[in-house]
Amino acid sequence: MSTPSSRRRPGFRWPPRCVPARWSSCPSHRLTEDVAVTSLTGPVRAGAGRVAAAHTAPSICSALFTVTAGGTIQDQPPVIAIGDSSSGHNVSYFAASDGFVYAVDASTGALLWLTNPSGATPATGNGFTNASPSVFVKSFSTAAYTRTSDLVVIGTRNGGSTTANQIDGLDGNTGAIVWQLIGASGGNPNMDIVASTPVIDYKNNAIWVTSHANGGTTQPSIWKINPNTGARIAAANLGNMSTWPVVPVGADVVFAGTDAGTLFALSPTSSPTITTLASASDGDTTIVGAPLVLTFSSPYTIIFAGATTIQEWIFNKSTNTFTTTGAGTFKINTPGGCTPTAPLGFPSFPKVYFGCSDGHIYQVDIGSGTIDGNRLLRSATTIGDLAMDVTLNVIMAGSTNSRVYAYTFPF
Repeated sequence: MSTPSSRRRPGFRWPPRCVPARWSSCPSHRLTEDVAVTSLTGPVRAGAGRVAAAHTAPSICSALFTVTAGGTIQDQPPVIAIGDSSSGHNVSYFAASDGFVYAVDASTGALLWLTNPSGATPATGNGFTNASPSVFVKSFSTAAYTRTSDLVVIGTRNGGSTTANQIDGLDGNTGAIVWQLIGASGGNPNMDIVASTPVIDYKNNAIWVTSHANGGTTQPSIWKINPNTGARIAAANLGNMSTWPVVPVGADVVFAGTDAGTLFALSPTSSPTITTLASASDGDTTIVGAPLVLTFSSPYTIIFAGATTIQEWIFNKSTNTFTTTGAGTFKINTPGGCTPTAPLGFPSFPKVYFGCSDGHIYQVDIGSGTIDGNRLLRSATTIGDLAMDVTLNVIMAGSTNSRVYAYTFPF
């Protein structure tokens, strides 16, 4: 996802689903779907294609264009601004279950290129699902990145193999295959499915990718890759990982959670094995989504979701220890044991938010460790991952009732 130029820092990656939007510049309030919009003064029902209410509601654009892929698209495409992109376009990249990666002009919807790096078809199942590509942006990089163009990175989800999945690096301008890291090939260990989005680490000139590990700890589940060559720098056998790791601004540690509920703090510079600095179990069977890191340096404040809890821990880099109880931590049970989304918030803001399988978005007060607000989107529906417009203070979510909702925050 493109980092705004004025806020770029080496090693910094905007949290997924938390980027400045510009709804206010949209030319009209027309909607292409039946969308519920909520303002400070109450809910607005946008029916028949228009916002028909006197409330002060955020401006919402109609669709600028539609691009049809040959398969399912299940995550949020990154968008790189023309001033940052090496392509000469405002460009968006996405991957689909048909095995293709697509690049489109984000202003016009024109297809710039499409590439099938693994030769997959929908019948083979070796496509891209549950994850979007990441982009190693040349203009954000240090001198250690020697390529002349942006690099698009994506991992395969071939459910028919627990050994031969792959990570592909593509030229952001042309879609040409730059390199491929293939499991059980070229001296690489086995690679199970990749179900998460790669993470770009500009400070350490690296790409971090998590994967499943055939249900055990005998093959890698986190990989550190050289963006210039695609070579494996390091890896670690930590057990199945379905969510992406997190590299904080200082890039002096990497946080990654397993499907079994263990949060790891890892060394970003160790090789050939990624060294564990600390680990702890959340006591809640799994970790849902990526941890949310709310501080720019140690001690790190980390908030994450378990199967039915939202928890806050502290990691101290000086001692390489997690604090999981006591001052500065909390553990909240979700209402009725509903299944949460990954929490969403941003540094210096006192609230975080999560959606749940009971149809609500919940607001958590970080200082007290309590739920102090909520919005019911629709009962008996499941809420998807949240998104934030941090300029207009609007939080957005999709639901299994086929609607998208937006509310101003804090609640």
